[in-house]
Amino acid sequence: MLNENGIARRYLTAQKKRTVLLTLGVVLAIALISTLFSLLNLLQAFEVRMEVRGSGVWHVMATGCTPAQAAALQKRVDVSASGRLLKVTQDTQLQSTALQSLYGADAGGLTQRNQSVLSGRLPLKADEIALENWALQKIKPGARIGDSLMLSTGQTSQSYRLTGILEDNDDNKTNNLFAAWISLGAAQTLNGSHSVNVLMQVAGGVDINQFVKSIQKEQHLSAGQVTPHTTLLAALGRSHDKEVLGIYAVGAVLAALVLFAAIVMIYNAFNMSVTQRIRQFGLLRAMGATPAQIRRMVRAEAGQISLLGVLPGVVLGAAVTIALNLFLRHMFPVEFGGDAPVLFISWPSLGVGAVIGVLGTLVSALRPASRAGKVSPVEAIAAITGTNIKKRKAMGVATHVLPVETAIALRQVLVRKRSFLLTAISLAFGILLLLAFSPVTDMLLQGTRHNFDLGDAYAASTTKGQGFSDATVQSFSRINGVQSVSAKRIDLVDATFSYSLLGENYKRSIRDAHWAKAANGANGMVQTTEKSILAGLSNTDIRALQSDLIAGSIDPAQLNRENGVLLMLNNTPALLNVSDLQPGDTIHINGRTMTICGIVQANAVLYMFNTSGGNPLLGMYTTNQVFNTFSSISPNLVTMTLHQGVNGNTVVSHIKEQTAGIPGVLSGNQQPAQQESRNTQMVGNVFLYGFIGVIGLIGVLNIINTIGTNVLVRTREIGLLRAGGMTMGQVTAMLVSESVLYGVLALLIGLTAGIPLNHQFSQLMVQRVYGMPWQLPWSMVGIACAISILAIFLSLISPLRHIKKLEITRAVTVE
Repeated sequence: MLNENGIARRYLTAQKKRTVLLTLGVVLAIALISTLFSLLNLLQAFEVRMEVRGSGVWHVMATGCTPAQAAALQKRVDVSASGRLLKVTQDTQLQSTALQSLYGADAGGLTQRNQSVLSGRLPLKADEIALENWALQKIKPGARIGDSLMLSTGQTSQSYRLTGILEDNDDNKTNNLFAAWISLGAAQTLNGSHSVNVLMQVAGGVDINQFVKSIQKEQHLSAGQVTPHTTLLAALGRSHDKEVLGIYAVGAVLAALVLFAAIVMIYNAFNMSVTQRIRQFGLLRAMGATPAQIRRMVRAEAGQISLLGVLPGVVLGAAVTIALNLFLRHMFPVEFGGDAPVLFISWPSLGVGAVIGVLGTLVSALRPASRAGKVSPVEAIAAITGTNIKKRKAMGVATHVLPVETAIALRQVLVRKRSFLLTAISLAFGILLLLAFSPVTDMLLQGTRHNFDLGDAYAASTTKGQGFSDATVQSFSRINGVQSVSAKRIDLVDATFSYSLLGENYKRSIRDAHWAKAANGANGMVQTTEKSILAGLSNTDIRALQSDLIAGSIDPAQLNRENGVLLMLNNTPALLNVSDLQPGDTIHINGRTMTICGIVQANAVLYMFNTSGGNPLLGMYTTNQVFNTFSSISPNLVTMTLHQGVNGNTVVSHIKEQTAGIPGVLSGNQQPAQQESRNTQMVGNVFLYGFIGVIGLIGVLNIINTIGTNVLVRTREIGLLRAGGMTMGQVTAMLVSESVLYGVLALLIGLTAGIPLNHQFSQLMVQRVYGMPWQLPWSMVGIACAISILAIFLSLISPLRHIKKLEITRAVTVE
């Protein structure tokens, strides 16, 4: 009786090189799947940590609740943790420093906002207050627990005793937003109301949508009173927001593409192995083996190969993940340190990789096994399968048109069309994944982009219509350690534009309810009651915006000549989506027609000067010359670049001395925030190039593995060509020609399928969230071409070395 498992085992043992190549394919597939999914888990953990550190751990917030409603919400069984919080609605100042936020909260409220006490305790009485450490050092340097701070609200001032120093909030510190905390009762007294906001964590397994609908119905809350923590829920995989669901869909498609690429990689190697063993299967059939036994033998090989590849694949995937996590932990101890695990291993990702590797190998063997079982003993032994008269005639004509090496290479790919197509598809999947993943990394980089440019240190006048004199600006430049000073003038203007300029991007965004809706006035212009922001910059500062340019050009002379502006794309859902506006379009500012010369990325620093109370319609830059025709305000923002090694706190102390007599001046040391921004941007780059590297590796290894296997199993054929007089140089030219044909077809398939996917995913993940219009990803196309060229040449190194070492007499006897 034929022992299929035994034959499969003996064959794999005897054909060590083929076995190694097949096993390597499984190992790489498992490792790549595990690494990619682990990388996504690491990214998810990073996003969760960043969001928690910035905004808190709460999932849903109910605002304006009565005491009875708050008590009912906190008693719900599907609420795992909760707290109460209230923001004081009056304008407040602490020690003459304007506060962006004054909160009252109980212990649970502070916990939900992730505000931990460094020293002291929480405010409990009406005259007690707590601040973040960074804010306290700026408002009253050297202050300690028990010191008094003067808090002004409206027309009244009261002394508060410092009872607690809180850990720094990343968002507040980075954006220089001052916040203070008092007791919940004190905040209710200042607001003259007993209403509170309830921050809730929803128990695991509870549908967030159903939870929101339930509390709205039971507590009679309006839709505007219930706010999900969308970004955190998205990172946790629990969001039902349309925008986030679109991102989930993109993620699912990308995951499917990765899995399919891995299966194609394994199938291709197996298919070529079976194709080149037709004669062996014919001999087994002639000896009495049934088609079912041949199929079982091939499937047995697949099962043994998969078992050989599981452990090394899982270990390799885990090692790469651990190495990446250790690198990120070393480079960014704040973001990846703390309570995060030192040895990050995503067991679900490793499990998925192992299961997909085993199942993929077994599934990949089904089709080749079926083909092997259908082999005719007579045809296989005669070795006449796969050729016909028409193909031989065509190849004869080709030798008159092309060099013999190229003609033979063309014959090989046409005779083995299935193998040729599968090999090209293997590489094409790497190109496709590269283009498909590109919008994900673009979204990550946009999310980590620091767009609150305040230099290393700054001084800002927040009093309406007030700026710094030339003498004051000059005094800043003379502060020891200041390398350069940039004076900016920012003012509010009335701006509008033709409603017809709002095109498909705008219509799509309001249909999805992500952005504000514009009204079409009787004169065909966008109606707005909100002010816009115009910033006047020096020519040097205008040119420095080149790195933020999206479309158009940056030329101070053009701006002066054409009464031009640089329009900022906004990236806040509360703002109008203006991504349809293009260079050359005109807008109206204070009744004057102005030309959009360029489109640049958003800069949130301008919104510090929005005193209109609403959301600005537009944000724009222009030159000082053009700005002078709209406003005579003096520079109201001065940013400073410091020499290397200079302590920003020392510079800020000098700024405070020089602006002591000027009311409403904010100043700060932005060095920690700039470093935080650089670190975060570096994290984005690590993930970006990590994705590119891993995805590129998929394509390169696919073609190396498949072409390497293809050449190895054609040893006898190449030996016969050498015996017939073909030189080693001609063999090399033939193999190079074959590889080039693989690469060209792979590029055509990958780019044809990848560019539309890139466009669609970019719209869903980048344009709708950040307003960034899609552009053909030339850099990714260039990388794809480079990967193809690299794969072509790397795929030939090992086969050529093998062919060179093999004697002709031995090669022609290889089966």
